[in-house]
Amino acid sequence: MAGPNGALGATFKIVRILQTISLIAIIGMAANFISQMVSNNNAPSDVLVGTLSVTCIAVLYCAITYILYLDDILPFLITTGMDAALLLALVVVAVVVGKPLSYLNCQVIGSSSVSQSTYQLGLELKKSFSTDGSKVKYSNWIGANKVTCYEMKAIWGLSIALCILFAFSAICSVCLWRRSKAGAPKSLEGTKNIPTPAMTPSRDGHYWGPNDAEARYLDVISHHAFLLTMNDKLHLAPIRNPRRAIDIGTGTGTWAVDFAEKYPNTSIIGTDLSPIQPETRPPNLAFEIDDCCSDWVYPKNHFDYIHIRQMYGSVADWPRFYNECYDHLTPGGYIEQAELNPVLKSDDGSIVPGDLLDQCGILAAQAGESLGKTLLVEKSMQDDIARAGFTDVVKTTYKWPIGAWSNDARLKELGKWNLLHWQKGLESWTLRSFTKHMGWTYEAVKKWNTDVHRTMKERKHHAYQDV
Repeated sequence: MAGPNGALGATFKIVRILQTISLIAIIGMAANFISQMVSNNNAPSDVLVGTLSVTCIAVLYCAITYILYLDDILPFLITTGMDAALLLALVVVAVVVGKPLSYLNCQVIGSSSVSQSTYQLGLELKKSFSTDGSKVKYSNWIGANKVTCYEMKAIWGLSIALCILFAFSAICSVCLWRRSKAGAPKSLEGTKNIPTPAMTPSRDGHYWGPNDAEARYLDVISHHAFLLTMNDKLHLAPIRNPRRAIDIGTGTGTWAVDFAEKYPNTSIIGTDLSPIQPETRPPNLAFEIDDCCSDWVYPKNHFDYIHIRQMYGSVADWPRFYNECYDHLTPGGYIEQAELNPVLKSDDGSIVPGDLLDQCGILAAQAGESLGKTLLVEKSMQDDIARAGFTDVVKTTYKWPIGAWSNDARLKELGKWNLLHWQKGLESWTLRSFTKHMGWTYEAVKKWNTDVHRTMKERKHHAYQDV
């Protein structure tokens, strides 16, 4: 598995590991060479001391950035700048160290003793650098044997390799930064039927959430997420040109408008507690203000198709509601319901019992109990629908990832939209229900929401919810 950042992230980790190994090798060889110099009463070369300092700092930097990457808190843009700075430092090291070594022939250096090899290395350096020797104190390099000469050559080679690796990691970092900036889905500009930001009245106490502009924006986001989930299908029921259909809890009416355009010969009604639907709509669509939990005013056996979506927390007596649906559906007609389950899950153990994301489902259950209207209808709706008398009840469950952590392209895109859905909706879902019905303070709710937002952005949490 490539991991949450795909092949790019895996490449970044591999490059960091190779950089660390190369840097540690340079540190060992440079320290050994300096030790030999000191043991022969020669002052260590400034070049080698500088090389040792740069590589020690670079090892520490590589280790820290690797850990931050694993925890998904690495600032990629800053990392790009730091990698570029280390690249320049290593270029200097490669040039300064490599210039004299490019002329040095390690074969002529003796290997019998340190004193003999010192003398031979000194003579070789003097002959090879008669014109350039004044620029670097090559006499400080005397005191090495043949093995150390090859070690210095290795330092030069590893410095060149590190230049390539840090150039590569800088490119990876900037690409990962651009990917993280593109993590949010594209703008909804151009999407049909985005409602105006004015507040509209609703029957207070009958619905647990707000119906302001932010809530209506959420309705458009979730509609797009459902289309991604169902491959641009508006429904799964095998209906064909129904005569009459109803959309219960139509909200902004986005689904109802699309359905009316797809079935121009179908008479469609969209009902909701608030008049927040667009004035411009297809001629076969009508919006009505109605409470689906009250007695239905429509004739029995009237609708060929009943559509319900995201009504969790809106109905106190689901069996009674399904009985109304059964009574008003024509024989052979279809009822279809789509609900989100606020309980967050993970298949890899990245969500553990008691952690912040696990609390989302626990608190949602408590909020539903306080409201007297469950938020976990997704779990019970299949059995309740069957008990109302419907036959051939089929439940299809999808996963909605939270964030772009999935390796599947479609789920990755869906995860971006669902993360946006949570980012825009969490305060709307919690502020009223937690303070009014669960006794939380405003400050406590705000802090909890902030912590949840931060945790959801961490790619190490592979959270999803059932739909």
